[in-house]
Amino acid sequence: MFAWADFIYALTMATGASIQPVSVGLYKYIGIYGIKWNNLMAGGFIFSISAILLVVIAGRFVVAGLTSGAIKQ
Repeated sequence: MFAWADFIYALTMATGASIQPVSVGLYKYIGIYGIKWNNLMAGGFIFSISAILLVVIAGRFVVAGLTSGAIKQ
C-alpha cells in the first residue's frame, strides 16, 4: 500500500519532467512509446539495482543495531 501511495503522490505532485522518480518515468515511458517490454524490463532492472545495493550495504548495520540490545551483560 505504501509503494502505491508513493507512486500516486509522485505522479500527481511532480509537475516538471526534469524532476520525477524513476518509477513515474517508467510509467510514462509505457504511455508514450507503447509497450516495449525489453526496454521496460531493462529500465526496471537498473532501477532495482540501487535498492538491492542499499539492502546489501545497510543490511548488516540494521541487524547489528537490532541485535546490540538483545544481549544482557
